[in-house]
Formats: sequence, structure tokens, C-alpha cells
Amino acid sequence: MKIETHDRASLLDKPDKLYKPYNYFMDRTEIIRIVNDFLIEELEIDAEKLKDDALLKEDLKIDSLDFVDIAVIVEKHFKIKIKPEDMKGVKTLAQFYDYVESKMA
Repeated sequence: MKIETHDRASLLDKPDKLYKPYNYFMDRTEIIRIVNDFLIEELEIDAEKLKDDALLKEDLKIDSLDFVDIAVIVEKHFKIKIKPEDMKGVKTLAQFYDYVESKMA
């Protein structure tokens, strides 16, 4: 699936432009696809770097502003609330996928 490139601010306001809204059971593969698509398209992270053991800050260079953008998109798309205190232990991409998956269960 090819994702259209939009103005980043407009995507934060209307995540359904980027992804269809969550309204069905979503398995881990779908969660990974949606998160990775956002990371590639909006944060311009190389797809080759998106490995389960990739460190969010060190390997993917995700800074605090990027985390805010990710949180907004994830909250709006998956209809879950990301708590900053829960994210303290999330260091790798796999842990982030696990976190999203656990919140949807």
C-alpha cells in the first residue's frame, strides 16, 4: 500500500488521511505495518533500520518531538491512550509494538 505524502501537521489532525480508522481486530502484523509506515513516511526513517531490536533513540534517532507526533497518531488511529510513564521502559521498536498491542487487548 502506497501512502500519500501530506503535510505533517494535517496528518496529526486527521490520521484517517494516512490510515483507515481502527474499527476491527488488528493483529500484530497490522500494528507493525501501520507504525512502520508512519515512521518511514513521516519521520523519514529508512525501512532497513526498522528492526525489532532497533533502539528508538539511538538507532532510529527519534527525539522527544517525534515521540509526541507518534503518540498523537497512535492515540488517534488505534484509539488508545499512551501514558508517558508507561513509555519509560520502552527502548526498542519491538517493545513499542508490544506496548501498542497490549493496550489494544
